[in-house]
Amino acid sequence: PKLSAGVWARMACYITPKAAGLKFVQYGVMREMKLTMDKYIPAGASTMLAFGVVGTFFQSIIYNTLIADMYKIHGGVAKAKLDFKQLARGLQPGFVWCFGRECFSMGGGLWLGPYVTAGVKKAVSERGLDVPDYP
Repeated sequence: PKLSAGVWARMACYITPKAAGLKFVQYGVMREMKLTMDKYIPAGASTMLAFGVVGTFFQSIIYNTLIADMYKIHGGVAKAKLDFKQLARGLQPGFVWCFGRECFSMGGGLWLGPYVTAGVKKAVSERGLDVPDYP
């Protein structure tokens, strides 16, 4: 079904502050965890683990909260509340995927990005190509 402007506005006003607030807390916790782990393990590994552990927890909360909100907005009725066991059982299949995505894609990208950039720049310059840097 096509969504009216009112439904779009309701979605934006209801979901955006909640998702933004959770993301803000997620990155704050992630930063603190990474800085703490930097004292004990290499910086690249601490980046990946912080993204994996904290990101998995927060992304699971964000996704499930947004899905529940969509039920509320579209149906006018909140989705039935689950007890902790039901919630944990429902989230379990996504943990491995979410951890892998957060740890390797986000954390790994931040860790390996400078090395990949240097390698690509070196290969490009060896071939005599000029690629401008874009912000």
